[in-house]
Amino acid sequence: GYGLDFLNATGWIKQNLPHAKVSGGLSNLSFGFRGLEQIRMAMHSVFLNTAIGVHKMDMAIVNAGALPVYTDIEPKLLELCEAAIMNKESNSGDLLCEFAEQMRELKAQGGSATTEKKKDEWREKPVAERLKH
Repeated sequence: GYGLDFLNATGWIKQNLPHAKVSGGLSNLSFGFRGLEQIRMAMHSVFLNTAIGVHKMDMAIVNAGALPVYTDIEPKLLELCEAAIMNKESNSGDLLCEFAEQMRELKAQGGSATTEKKKDEWREKPVAERLKH
């Protein structure tokens, strides 16, 4: 898929053209999930975790303030996003789409399409301790 191809290309560029810079817009990755911001932002966070951490991407065009912390993403959603972006199985994209459809149905029935946000306890600590986070 698109995400894995971009990651592989970024790795190749950084390895073979060490002075080149790589940037990209993340909305292309999640465009099909418009209206389901929880999925879109999780996808962006998962992608950036690998793109910057492993493949050394230099910059991304993204609303960084809207991204969840990678470790705070709901485990099932994290697993689905990682599998789809990394194309781990032939049906990884389908599984993420099924999850998205369940969220859309829940939203249409008046339920919340997002899970309850886990409170970041570290934010309540004194400044010196928060800086360690």
